[in-house]
Amino acid sequence: MGVRGLASYFSHRELFFEETVLRDCTVVIDGNNLRFALYKWCPGLNHCFGGDYDKYARYVRQFFRRLLACGVTPIVVFDGGLDPSGQKLATVLHRLSEQAANSVACNPLNQGKVQVFPLFGREVFQEVLKELGVRVLQASFEADHVIAKLAMSEGCAVISNDSDFFIFDVELIRLDSLNLEGDTVTCSKFVRSKFLAHYSIGGGESLHLLASLMGNDYIPPKVFESVFQNIKMPKKSKDGTERHRRIKGLLLYLARCTPDP
Repeated sequence: MGVRGLASYFSHRELFFEETVLRDCTVVIDGNNLRFALYKWCPGLNHCFGGDYDKYARYVRQFFRRLLACGVTPIVVFDGGLDPSGQKLATVLHRLSEQAANSVACNPLNQGKVQVFPLFGREVFQEVLKELGVRVLQASFEADHVIAKLAMSEGCAVISNDSDFFIFDVELIRLDSLNLEGDTVTCSKFVRSKFLAHYSIGGGESLHLLASLMGNDYIPPKVFESVFQNIKMPKKSKDGTERHRRIKGLLLYLARCTPDP
């Protein structure tokens, strides 16, 4: 689903994270998130010519072999079909339209900025997982809730860049923070207790309200304009966006409305 602006809001607040080493553990990985990220990070790809599947497959294989070498057991979960309610249809169509426009616009001169995920990229990604014997699951529809429930039942962390997992009561490792160089896998783990204590929020339940009020793939932000008109916003800052300002203002408001645990 994604809470708009939340991931970038946290990216500037390292005090809510702690560096840790991944070893001899199980992790649940957001498959859709990872396949796009690895394609983005893979060096030497020619996006305008359809993608260089061999280079991409090699890069994916290298990523998972490093995890496995450190005793990390990955469980990769993919999204399924479109929610039959049709609530996310407009978002899906918009993203497909953007992808099509990028495909037309991409050329040898701008392919560093205009990246296009290749048509069979998902199949190549999954073939490598099958080759390495990585456990793969597919949700019936959107995978976020499945990933969160699986991580809770397995007692392990989630690896993703999706801002939804800041809201779910799971251990979150930022995908962007993974460092696979050397003999260990290091990463940055979100410490929810530090975040809640910093804003004096008594319980994580208030974060679900934050996710709804900030807008997401199902609810446009303008629906809640009247709510923000009645919340005192913090002063504007040079390094923060208007959305970040709203997030902070809403967090401070929720702190005043949340009873102590």
